[in-house]
Amino acid sequence: MTTGPVPVTVIAGYLGAGKTTLLNHLLRSADERVAVIVNDIGSINIDAELVESNDGSTIALTNGCLCCSLIDGLDVAFESLLEAEPRPERIVVEASGAALPASLPATSAACERSFSALGN
Repeated sequence: MTTGPVPVTVIAGYLGAGKTTLLNHLLRSADERVAVIVNDIGSINIDAELVESNDGSTIALTNGCLCCSLIDGLDVAFESLLEAEPRPERIVVEASGAALPASLPATSAACERSFSALGN
């Protein structure tokens, strides 16, 4: 299994700000395997349906906001992506339009601590 850090890019913004459009542009122009974690507040993950495919994986986190109520789900999503073969070369997280961008670094720090045991 490949080890080492995988860059993570977080896309955040208000509802209708163009997050999914930006994500699709990044996926179309990527020259690396990109895995995507898409977060929607509702039970129907509309944004995940709109994300264009890439040779990475797409994981949908629904029914909550990743900055507060879905931290455990985010940990599981990162773990599954980091253990995949082939491993993604980048992970992009599209936060829901209701996410508080100021709280996302704390979420990332929590994920980083949880994966230190994996040696990643």
